[in-house]
Amino acid sequence: MSAEILGHRAEGVVDAGATGATLVVTVPDAPVWWPVGYGESPLADLTLTLATDDQELDRWQRRIGFRTVELDTSRDDVGTAFTISINGQPIFVKGVNWIPDE
Repeated sequence: MSAEILGHRAEGVVDAGATGATLVVTVPDAPVWWPVGYGESPLADLTLTLATDDQELDRWQRRIGFRTVELDTSRDDVGTAFTISINGQPIFVKGVNWIPDE
């Protein structure tokens, strides 16, 4: 099996009878994806190929984005923080947190 994205490639072997496998592709120069209002949201073409000898058995392709997501729940001066960071930057998350009345 192999994976290719942004000019980087990784290869691995799927053992006979296996129902899953993990393949890690290191992409140090990947452009990061940002939420709306925080920057660009670039996507990259990922191709996964399953082959035996020289015969391709299957191919899967998708466009994906690279980002990191962290949740800070450390203690702060009013209790516990709940800060979401994307790519190391705290962001404001829009939405509603309504707890039903009794």
